Amino acid sequence: MAIYSYTEGLNKKFNNDELRSTLYNNRSAAHFFIKNYRSSIGDAGKALAINPQYLKAHIRMAQCYSLLGKYDDCIRVCDEILHSIPTYQSAIELRKASQQSKINQARDQRKLNATNRKKEETLNRTLLELENRKIKFEDRKYNAPITDSLIQPKLGPLEDFPVSIDEHGLLTWPVSFCYPEFLFSDFQQQVSEDVTMIDALSHLFAEPLECDRQQRYRFDSCNVYYENRIAASVHKVNLSQTIRQIVSEKGFLVSGGCLIFYVVPKDSTVETEYVNKKRNPLVKPL
Repeated sequence: MAIYSYTEGLNKKFNNDELRSTLYNNRSAAHFFIKNYRSSIGDAGKALAINPQYLKAHIRMAQCYSLLGKYDDCIRVCDEILHSIPTYQSAIELRKASQQSKINQARDQRKLNATNRKKEETLNRTLLELENRKIKFEDRKYNAPITDSLIQPKLGPLEDFPVSIDEHGLLTWPVSFCYPEFLFSDFQQQVSEDVTMIDALSHLFAEPLECDRQQRYRFDSCNVYYENRIAASVHKVNLSQTIRQIVSEKGFLVSGGCLIFYVVPKDSTVETEYVNKKRNPLVKPL
């Protein structure tokens, strides 16, 4: 309402520059208190265009620049104030704070740049390692390179954890452990490839599954499978093998940027139904 009222006043025809600059300054203040900092700067500038010595407009403009992270502009406006009033404490303090914020901003930007460079280097090393190992991807087009979009997990809980290589050359994978009996999955965001499947199961079943009323899901009472949807085949996992060994098998395909395994109780009806389920071959992208 204040902004509306000052705007109505400014729309009136009058020749009082002092009043006009006051209305602009007051509207600048109204914008400031609802955090419309850019509009506040605009109105403060209009007030100063009429009255270059308007101290309130000057200091508010400096405050807005500071809050917007435009520290050079804030320092410039503070210098303009201090040129006229060298002892003006608000301008001295605001300039000092902006100078420190500018230093901090530059430091944070350097850290961010370093982090981004490291991420880029890790991504390139990861992609090269996947190419060198000839890791197979379900949705990879024929002879196409392995790209960052190809390794981006498509499952929501895993989407921020694509496969990545560590300083020792080990890959860490996003993994989905699916339970066909219960139609839900356990999502493990970062599983090192040197982990064996039996160790992975031990971790999964450290606490019983809530839906496993008969307590059939234990690390020593389950089998694990993976599917090759291109060939419409299902493959039983050797539980003593590591993730790396499993992924290197001829029939294994990375699907949607993730490793997907199916967990069923040994020698159960659930296992029989899962293994014998009719599967239709998936057409691979050209």
